[in-house]
Amino acid sequence: SRLSLAILLTLSAIGCSDANLVTGIYRSQQPVNIEGSSQWPSDGLYMELVLGHYGPDVTGLVRFFTDKDCLIPVHDGASCRFIDAGGRFETDRHVLFSFASPFSGKASGQVMGASLVADETGDVLAGKIGLLEPSQEEIAFKRIKLEQDLSDSDKQCDDKVGEPGNE
Repeated sequence: SRLSLAILLTLSAIGCSDANLVTGIYRSQQPVNIEGSSQWPSDGLYMELVLGHYGPDVTGLVRFFTDKDCLIPVHDGASCRFIDAGGRFETDRHVLFSFASPFSGKASGQVMGASLVADETGDVLAGKIGLLEPSQEEIAFKRIKLEQDLSDSDKQCDDKVGEPGNE
């Protein structure tokens, strides 16, 4: 009936509102330290997550900075890495994904794991990031840009790790 269709469309719109989706650009508010990585700077790096949500899948990229305010890219490594295939939502707010360390290719085994949970608004992600497995230290990322506000340059990355011959 028309009433059932109207209710279904209303519920679908509420469930998919921008505030509840984990999409857009999120930036760490504190430097991220990775235990067990000899290449990771001892004073940490700021990280930026550019996330897209496609059904149960998560895709995007991770950028690395030495300074949060000036967005100075990492000097001795890749300034950006793509999120590996297989990123997914465990629940509507809990996201899991992995990406190569900015200081090595996939062949070296330096793969980072992330387990992050969004707050009720979707504007803050908090959780753990570490080598292979998420770390014990909780990290918070604040959304700084919604998905519909992303420009083409926001979605670009110079990561060559995933290209044939560069793994």
